[in-house]
Amino acid sequence: MEKDILAILADRSDEVTPHMKVFWEQQRKLLAMPKFGRRCEDSEVCNILNERQVNSRRFAATTDKEVDELVSNAQAHSTKAKTIYAVNIFKEWAKVRQTTMELHEMDNVTLDNHLRLFYAEVKNQDGDDYSKSTLLGLRHGLGRYLNSPPHNKGIKISGNPEFKKSNVVLNAKLKSLKQGGKENVQHKPPLEPEDLQKLKTSGVFDCSSPLGLLRNVWFSTVLFWCRRGREGQRNLTRESFVFAQDPTGEEYATMTHSEASKNHPGGIKDSESFQHIGRMYQTNEETTDTAP
Repeated sequence: MEKDILAILADRSDEVTPHMKVFWEQQRKLLAMPKFGRRCEDSEVCNILNERQVNSRRFAATTDKEVDELVSNAQAHSTKAKTIYAVNIFKEWAKVRQTTMELHEMDNVTLDNHLRLFYAEVKNQDGDDYSKSTLLGLRHGLGRYLNSPPHNKGIKISGNPEFKKSNVVLNAKLKSLKQGGKENVQHKPPLEPEDLQKLKTSGVFDCSSPLGLLRNVWFSTVLFWCRRGREGQRNLTRESFVFAQDPTGEEYATMTHSEASKNHPGGIKDSESFQHIGRMYQTNEETTDTAP
C-alpha cells in the first residue's frame, strides 16, 4: 500500500501540497511501526498515537443508528406504548377512509387535512367519543411518532399555524365533550380508609412470615410514596432507601434518589422531583400504617 501511495504522489507531484506531504510522512511512520509488544521509540509517532488514543476515548465515533437508539431509549416504555396506540388508531381510521398514504409520508398540508377529519370522526370500539385526555394523547402520540427515529421530521402539531384547521376541529370537539358532560376520564375508585383497616387486620401484612413481610414492604412503599401504579417498581433495590434519624431522635425511612417517572422523566426541561425527600416514620404498630 505504501508503494502505491508513493507512486501516486510521484505522478502528481504538482498537485501535492506541503500539508499532504506532512500527513503522508506521519502515516508512513505509523505503517512502519511493529504492531505488537514493541516500545514506541519515535517521539513524533508516539505523540500522534497518544493524541489519537485520547481523542478516541473522549470523542467516540457514533453512527446514526446509535444516536437514534439513544433518543429512543430516553422514552419510557409507557410512552412508547401510547405512541404505538395512537398510530394504530390512526391507521385503523385511515383504512376505513381508504387512505393509502402512510402517516410519515404526508406533508404538513396533507397531514393537517387528514387530522381534521380524524379528530372529528374517531371513536372507541363501543362507538363512543374518546375523553379529552385520550384525544390530546392521540395528538401527542402522533407527534412523537413523526419526530422520533427513524422519521425525525421535527414538526410540532399543537399550536402550529400549519395545522390550524385540524386544531380548530380538535378544540371544537373538546368543547362539545364538555357541553355533553363527557370531558373527563373515568378514574378507578380510591381505596377507602375502611378497606385499608381491613387489610391491616386480615393478616396479609403479618411480618412474622416472609410473604407477609414482602407484602407489607411493597404496600407501604406504594402507599406512602404515592407511586404511580407499578411504575418503576422493578428498578427499586435495597440501595433505593436509607434509614435515618431526625433531630428529635425519631427514626424514619426515606428514598436516596429521585426516580425517573412519567411526570419527571429527566431532560433539559424537567423539574426536580420531591418524591425522594418524603419520610416514613417509625410507629409502634407491627402492620403498615394507613396514611403517610
